[in-house]
Parts: sequence; C-alpha cells; structure tokens
Amino acid sequence: MTLTFKRKCLEEDCKGIVDILYEEKYGRVQKYLSQFLELDLEKMYEVGKDEGYKIIYPILKKEYESSEVVIAEKLYEIKRYWRKEEEDILEILNSVFDYTIKDEKDIIAEFSINAVCPRYLEKWSFDVNYRKSIEEIILACIHEIIHFIWFEKWSEVFPDSNKNEYNAPNTPWLLSEIVIDAILKETRLEKYCVDDKPAYSYFYDIMIEDKNMMEYFRELFVSNNIQDFMIKGYKYVLKNREMIC
Repeated sequence: MTLTFKRKCLEEDCKGIVDILYEEKYGRVQKYLSQFLELDLEKMYEVGKDEGYKIIYPILKKEYESSEVVIAEKLYEIKRYWRKEEEDILEILNSVFDYTIKDEKDIIAEFSINAVCPRYLEKWSFDVNYRKSIEEIILACIHEIIHFIWFEKWSEVFPDSNKNEYNAPNTPWLLSEIVIDAILKETRLEKYCVDDKPAYSYFYDIMIEDKNMMEYFRELFVSNNIQDFMIKGYKYVLKNREMIC
C-alpha cells in the first residue's frame, strides 16, 4: 500500500464543503463547519446548494491562494516524515487486523482547506486539514487508514454486509468511529497518537449501564481477537445506538 499526498483542487474542496453543509447525515458537524467559515447556516439553507457554492467559493479562494506556500512546505515535510515511519505503521496495522494490506491498494491524502476531514471509501482517498501540525497530520492519516482497513476486514467477517452502510449515519460507520480510540490507544500506534481523544469527543462522555463506553471498548479490544471484537462491538452498538447518537 502506498499513501500519496497531494493538494486538493479548489473546486473539489468547495464542493466537498457544500456537500457537508447540505446533507442531513452531517448534522453534527455542520454547525462547527459553518462557524469556522463564519457562515450563517440558516441563510445558507434558505438560498440553497447552488447559491451556497457561490457564497463559499470566494471565501475559500482567498485562503487557497494565501496558503500555497504553507501547503507546499507541509507536503514536502509530511512526505519525508511518512517515508520514515510508513513501514512501522503498516506492520502494526497488519498485526492489529490480522490482515495483509494489498500492495495495489493505494490511498490518496489530499491537503484541504476543509476543517472537517471527510473520507471517500469508494475512491480510497481522504482530506486532511492543512492547518494541522505534522504530528497531527500523521495521526489523521493513521486514523483514516484504519477506517479503510477496518472495512476491508469487516467485509471478511460480514461477507453479506452492504457497503452503503460504511458511511454516516449507519451503524457499521458509527462503530468504526468508536473503535478508533481503542486501536490507537491499546496498540503500538499509541506513540503516534498526539490527541487525548482521537475519536469524536462526545463519545468519551457516554455512560451505558454505569460503564464509560470508551473504557468498555478498550477492554473489549484487548481481550478479543479482531473478528470477535467486531462482532461483539457491533452487537453493543446495535443495542445501545439511541444512547450513542
């Protein structure tokens, strides 16, 4: 597997942000993104998606042009850093998932203006907020690679699974976001985890049957192989979905 870094083009970046703002499944992050871009979300809904694109485009264009040197420097630095750490990271992931990452599976990480970092499972690509530090970008890349491998392994454990459910707001997607914490905190990947809460922050406050959810998943992860972890974790989220969402 090769991870390729590139800069996302302005038009695709704008489209990605507009898609998030106007798709109901992204409700939890829409408010954050609109505040980050200093947008009136209600006004954006009123004018519609096409006009929303026209409003957002000049905002992004200004930053896209002003950030060119910074992004070029970070791209150079991250490529050098990743080459140094790549073998170790992939070896750990192969061990965690009991899965050999196929050489032909190439992933593209695109440096983006978007403060939210969507992934595109069908394209094997994801966005990275260029404003992050190099250490934070490395963590973001590992986080996203985990998702790609997770669903490759998921397809083996659940061969009849529907790939449309691998995206928000479906239960397999929700589980994949929860388990990020255990995989990063309970393996040798911890040395790359510069964030105390690598999963969605609200997950860490969820209590179910007097047990913190994230503590439950860490314990579940260390006491099971990856197949059983997936099966038991899925049952848990199905049972408690209303308390998690």
